[in-house]
Amino acid sequence: MSELDNLSGGELRKKLEDALQENGELKGLVSTYAATETIRSEGFNLVKAEDLVGVPPGEIAAKAKEIQESRFADRRSTVIDVLRNTGVPESDLETQADAMLQGQAQVGTAPVATEQDSAAWGRALGMSQGGQPSPMVNQADLHGSDAIAYGLQQSDARRGKK
Repeated sequence: MSELDNLSGGELRKKLEDALQENGELKGLVSTYAATETIRSEGFNLVKAEDLVGVPPGEIAAKAKEIQESRFADRRSTVIDVLRNTGVPESDLETQADAMLQGQAQVGTAPVATEQDSAAWGRALGMSQGGQPSPMVNQADLHGSDAIAYGLQQSDARRGKK
């Protein structure tokens, strides 16, 4: 005789519900781990593990790739719009957008974005939100009299002097 033979219907139902709940939690943990590992190993920098909740483990890689490609296309479209609004010639839009997004374009490989790419993206994003473009000079790279001269120049520009 097993332990289950002596339980009432209500007790059996409770055991079943507990087992199903535990099974669901374990399934969620496995899916989250698989999603995180796929995102990391494939370099899907525009995908989060939360985006893949509920996706069967066998379909995680395909769904992550689909999300990455979709989000990259959206980002590229936004960059092209920003560049178009800043007066970049139509013939150069795609080339400049791709240069700004370098390292994010390759789906399935780890991103290789440089500090300069990040700065370019930040300037474009700032402009798209209605702000002034941030300066091309990285103030952190300036030292001594160059830093002072640059600070004075920025101060004068803010006050409207030329």
